[in-house]
Amino acid sequence: MLIIGLGWSPIINDTRLLIRTIKSFISEPKRPKQKGRKPKKLKEYLSLIVAKEARKALLRYAESSL
Repeated sequence: MLIIGLGWSPIINDTRLLIRTIKSFISEPKRPKQKGRKPKKLKEYLSLIVAKEARKALLRYAESSL
């Protein structure tokens, strides 16, 4: 698993950030739908956020270990 090699503190911080992001997305008022574009499902949106945050955590870890 990738998490084991990263150390825990950046992952704990990123997890807190991710939880805040998810909460803010869920509590946001619904926006009017845009024409010509299908709205993403919540699961797809969250997987994009997770991937983005994981990339950020990896970059931070790589920079700190140089």
